[in-house]
Amino acid sequence: MVNKNQQVQSKIRTFYYLEPGQKLSSTKISERKLMLIAPRSEYKRLVDYTNQSERMTVVAEKERAKLAAIRKATYEMSKHWNNTNENVKRRRRAELLAKRKQEDEIRARFAKEIAEQNAAEREKVVEEARRLLLYKKPLCRLLNGALLTSECFRERDAQLAFEKTLRGVDEEQEKEYAKILKQEAEDFEEAERRKAAEREKKNRAYGEELKKQIDDDRNNLKRADREEYLMGRQDLINMAREIREIKECEDEQVGVNYNYTLHTTGL
Repeated sequence: MVNKNQQVQSKIRTFYYLEPGQKLSSTKISERKLMLIAPRSEYKRLVDYTNQSERMTVVAEKERAKLAAIRKATYEMSKHWNNTNENVKRRRRAELLAKRKQEDEIRARFAKEIAEQNAAEREKVVEEARRLLLYKKPLCRLLNGALLTSECFRERDAQLAFEKTLRGVDEEQEKEYAKILKQEAEDFEEAERRKAAEREKKNRAYGEELKKQIDDDRNNLKRADREEYLMGRQDLINMAREIREIKECEDEQVGVNYNYTLHTTGL
């Protein structure tokens, strides 16, 4: 540590020096030039201090270039992203321009259609005005009257011919309709005959089937009665045989008992 009363000697010193041709005895002090002597570190510190603004400018330029490079790299990396502010703004701008262009096209097309309609209506009005002016001329009126009369006669002849044609068509239609009705009646009668024949055939088959069923039932009933009769007869035969066997057993038992009695009594 340095004491407060101790003076710190600077490493930078100044000396007077003489140029070639000057002598120490004949050269005044004011005519002598000073020479600054400093260590390399001190000299560098002084140079850095004097060039600090320039160095700061260089550092700032480097930082600015670095930031520009980072910004450019960031833009190149994110220029295809859809959620970046720049791309969102660009997309909105493109959508707005497309919408405005579409509206301009619709407006131009509508104006063109209106102009065409106005031109067509104007042409129609002009044509109607020309026709009215033409009809007002005497010769034109005379020709129009003659044409109207001729058209009336032609229309009347056409109406008469049409009525005649209608009468012929009505007669043909009535004949055709009568023919159709006759054919439909014949078809209906034929269908009814077929249905009646089918019903008769079905009824006959049903009657035969019913008769066969009745005969089968009668035969089955006779067979059942005969079987029941035979079974009853067999039951009677079996009962008679059992009664006879029981009686024979009883007679044998009576004989055995009699012999046993005689044997026990000694007779």
